[in-house]
Amino acid sequence: MNKTYTFNTTGSYYLESKEYYYPITAGDSVILTAGEATAYADYITENNTWKRPMDEQEVTTTGGAQTFTKTISNASAGTTQKIVVVTATVVDTLPTGGYVTVEALNSSGATVETRSLELGTLTDTSATYSFSGSWLNEVASYKVSGSVPQASGSNYTITLEISETDVSTCGYVDITNNGMVSGANDLDIQMKDSDGDDLSDSKGIVKVMVASDPIGSLAPATLMDGIAVGTDGELIETADDQRFFLMSELDGDVDLSLTPTNAGTPTVSICTFGTAAPTTGDTVTFGTEVYEFTTDGTTPLTDPDNIRIDMTGDGGAFTAVTTHTTAAQAFKYVFNNNTSYDAVASGAAAAITVTAIKFFVDYNSLATTTSITATATGAWEDTTFGGGTGSSTTGVDPTSSWYLLFELDNGKRFVSEQLPYRM
Repeated sequence: MNKTYTFNTTGSYYLESKEYYYPITAGDSVILTAGEATAYADYITENNTWKRPMDEQEVTTTGGAQTFTKTISNASAGTTQKIVVVTATVVDTLPTGGYVTVEALNSSGATVETRSLELGTLTDTSATYSFSGSWLNEVASYKVSGSVPQASGSNYTITLEISETDVSTCGYVDITNNGMVSGANDLDIQMKDSDGDDLSDSKGIVKVMVASDPIGSLAPATLMDGIAVGTDGELIETADDQRFFLMSELDGDVDLSLTPTNAGTPTVSICTFGTAAPTTGDTVTFGTEVYEFTTDGTTPLTDPDNIRIDMTGDGGAFTAVTTHTTAAQAFKYVFNNNTSYDAVASGAAAAITVTAIKFFVDYNSLATTTSITATATGAWEDTTFGGGTGSSTTGVDPTSSWYLLFELDNGKRFVSEQLPYRM
């Protein structure tokens, strides 16, 4: 595959495209074949990705629409799927009516293809617009244009940045099952190459299907009530709530969230601290685990099996325990780092919400008590985790299970474990 490389040493190099020795200056970017890259490996650095800003444009309330263009030479040519991303950053408000256009040019400067996307209204934010397709392969340069409307009300500033990447071959996926949170099954998906290494500096694309069994039978569309991605990755559904494509970030990562029609009910409770800081020897109990406050990291615990909360804050991501608020944060930090239960503690200030993310029913009978010396206070909503008093919620397991079937670039298929965990 042809790629773009930067030469580190000035000299004359034989290029197949020129059919003669060509003078090259250190710092020049040149498209090389795989054979040329191997021959000149000691003199070049591969340009896996690049980002180039266009000139910043200030658009006023007079003068009509404005168009600005930049041509990016030495595009990295190749036969693999390519993606060109244009990021628009706006200060103040860009009205509707703006477009970004990518024009692909061959080595003779002739236009191969032109595609445009509408910018929409943007206010003090950035947005990305992706272009992909076979027309982007084997081109010599891109001409990127922004056509933006006259400002309305006040001037605005817009900057476009262009980036290009190849789509890597995905030979394997690794799945971290984060369980059911707020009715959705959250998964971290890591795409890997055929050697089992995480993708780097390029995106991966895989076809995915929701299956009803481990042999990959298509699940009914009624099983899911929504499929989405989070901060990392992109999603294109080809059959609603059944089949879709996933595109990773440059590091191969995708945050995937599936919401089943019957998601069950997570077990939830809240532990609230109040009035003042706890005293040495005060305890908070969750199931079989007892968390004990001490003035430092060396004071003997009343029971050696207890889990220490160091009130000086040493070794923890919290300040010294001086108020009921810092006491709550200390408990939250130690709980998250030491609990043997698969639960998530969240919340602000002195009220810590603890939510189970799998095996909901198993959590309902766990003991939740405190022993806090006045004037400080600390209490759970119920004496059992899923008791149902106040904000305590009785957990109900999901009634459906599913699998994910991945079709990989090497022609193989991969089926996930049973999701979300077990019924």
